[in-house]
Amino acid sequence: MKKTTIFLFLFTFVLTSFGQRKEKDFLFLKNGSVLKGQIVHNDVQTTKLLSSGNLFVFQNNEIDSISKESPRLEKPSPQNNFSFENDYFFDCSAGVIAGSSGNDKDAPFVFNASFNYRLISTFYAGAGLGVEFWNESYLPVFCILQYQLRDTRFTPFINLQTGYLVPLGDSNISVPYYSSSSYWPNPNYTELDANGGFMINPSFGIRSMMNPNFGWSFSFGYRFHRLNYSGDNEYSTEYNFNRLTLRVGIIFN
Repeated sequence: MKKTTIFLFLFTFVLTSFGQRKEKDFLFLKNGSVLKGQIVHNDVQTTKLLSSGNLFVFQNNEIDSISKESPRLEKPSPQNNFSFENDYFFDCSAGVIAGSSGNDKDAPFVFNASFNYRLISTFYAGAGLGVEFWNESYLPVFCILQYQLRDTRFTPFINLQTGYLVPLGDSNISVPYYSSSSYWPNPNYTELDANGGFMINPSFGIRSMMNPNFGWSFSFGYRFHRLNYSGDNEYSTEYNFNRLTLRVGIIFN
């Protein structure tokens, strides 16, 4: 009976000692470091930690907390890594407006710059200016709505841009007309004044963020705009354009 009691006592002691030896303390320092080991001394001023055969001594004002639980390392969310840090961004894009029309430029060059502000979640509204080269040079003044389908590194988006093309110079168009001082086949010619016109451009694209403050974008869409002209004797005419837009841009905040 005594042998059995002694055996049970020793067995319990060994298990307890083994369990205590396996139990680890986690020391969280204020500088962000985490040490694993066993606390062998702790008083109002210092704490001693035995870890991998080394004894570390820390002042208590260096320690943030002590725990028996292993720290959980949270993986950063890829969505948060590549979302905008601010509620706004700037967009500068360049491209061409391709298609066949009466214009002698098959694919005029265009450049736009806009400021965009987050209204809710992934929905933005903005305004911008640009420059376009048709028969005349134009300054597009526009507002823009953008909906981003998600908030990740590669983000599809839908744009709606609408505004007015303001002419920057004189028209290069002249039209023939007949008067009492001209006879067929030698008409007079009058220079037309460019008055600009309305434009609308829905598009679809993808945004790629290199970091939370910088990225690039590519988009394509449909563009309709109308250019109005006027001349002498209340003469007026208009040209309608239906085009495909291709743009590459950079975005930053």
